[in-house]
Amino acid sequence: MEQYAEVALLVLVTVPGLRVLLKSPVRREAHAQPVLAAVALLVIGAVVIAGVWAMRHSDGARRAVVVSATVVALLFWIRARPMFGHARGLPPGSLGLARSLDAITDEDFYAKAATQWGQVFKMSQFHRPVVCIADLATGQELLDTQPDAFVQTAWGFNPLVPGGYVEFMDGDLHARTRQRFAGGFREDVLSDSRANIVAVIRRELASFGQTANSREASPEAMLDHIAFACVLRIVLGVESSDPRAATLAQLFAALDRSVDTVLPPPSSVRSAFREIVHHVSGIARASDSGPDSKGRSVLSEAMRDDAGFLDDPTLVGNLVLMVSNGRDILRGVLRWALKMIAEHDQWVRDLRAVAAETPASTITSDTLTNAFVLEVLRTHGSPYVYRVVARTVWLGPFRIPKGWLLRLCVREAHHSAAKFPEPARFNPGRFAAHGQQQAALCPFGHGPHACLADQLTIYVATTLVRELALGFDTRIVNDGQPENRNRHWQFWRPSRQLRIGLRAIG
Repeated sequence: MEQYAEVALLVLVTVPGLRVLLKSPVRREAHAQPVLAAVALLVIGAVVIAGVWAMRHSDGARRAVVVSATVVALLFWIRARPMFGHARGLPPGSLGLARSLDAITDEDFYAKAATQWGQVFKMSQFHRPVVCIADLATGQELLDTQPDAFVQTAWGFNPLVPGGYVEFMDGDLHARTRQRFAGGFREDVLSDSRANIVAVIRRELASFGQTANSREASPEAMLDHIAFACVLRIVLGVESSDPRAATLAQLFAALDRSVDTVLPPPSSVRSAFREIVHHVSGIARASDSGPDSKGRSVLSEAMRDDAGFLDDPTLVGNLVLMVSNGRDILRGVLRWALKMIAEHDQWVRDLRAVAAETPASTITSDTLTNAFVLEVLRTHGSPYVYRVVARTVWLGPFRIPKGWLLRLCVREAHHSAAKFPEPARFNPGRFAAHGQQQAALCPFGHGPHACLADQLTIYVATTLVRELALGFDTRIVNDGQPENRNRHWQFWRPSRQLRIGLRAIG
């Protein structure tokens, strides 16, 4: 009888673990990495077989297995309790693995947690505990007043570059490196790229329209071409008509993949990166970077300010990552801008009406287009700011321990009814009529690590929106639920099932 009771207890304490293994993110990860999944299953199977054999052949072994499993399950259960650590100042919220996996598949997870536990709460991202702050002003003040308490997180591509990617540097190294590139994102430099950006967008829309007018079509290739061409032009000074652009597109395709933040980049990525660095050096040596050049770029400005730029592998490598990372982020914004255009035909009609008015109109089409993009960024822009806690800090009554992550929940702050009335409603008018609401936006990060390419992103997005609204009828033919890449730090994107119909007007 005792043996059956012990087995029943063992089954009881292992059921929660089995439920975790059956959750959607685990299944998706197994599908994405079948070799790793097979190894994990073999290890689990070997442990189970060894445990069953030991339990059948030794009463002592059986009791040890049952006691060990029970203790481990109890510790996990205690850690997952919402008030775990309350006496030590930890905020409420669950550190359970099951809740961590729920955050990957539920876009509203952090909003629900903030409603349940308050604006400061804790959760776990697999093995790493996190303190989340859903109030933008509170989080920004914490980062501003105690900058030495937080450092940047790691990034999967960092090992490719000595010193890492500028966005993930810290201290003086970050300040110096950022300053080397900041000049290339000035307004006067960006203006040199605008004619090319407009031409690229018009060409791609016209090409896509020929396909999408006759049948449903995925906009992915079109948006990828736009994003890559625009970023390549502003960062490296290479226009889409340049023969080198096609070669670079093939090489950058190898970098356009999800790279783990823990495991090193695969050899294919490292090889493509080295070849791109070689091409960038060639582009730099062949470019005209003089003050009167009409093809100014981030690269040309850096070369003009520092003749030894090409001798620094950190700087050259960062240019490569700027193109790769910038392409991915810009493409994400353009996806949502296109989807919102297709979903909100009333706004499109308003834009056309305003554009037809006299120039004396108090709200111009440019103002409305910019407002539309700001609303896209509010609803679907950057969802977070992450930092690693370098020393223990206190936020009111709550303790944020050293070694934990800090997540500033930007998406949830952008959906605050106190800052944005009717936050669930897509309403560009809130920015066209009330420009002061822009102060509550934080779509490009915060502080010294804020995105350098914010003006470029907005310009490309507003150009796409304007060209679509004034030149095409856009409709959604097929769609699905938003999705991500099975990681807490990935941005949500429209469904891969999204299909667009596009018909030129006039």
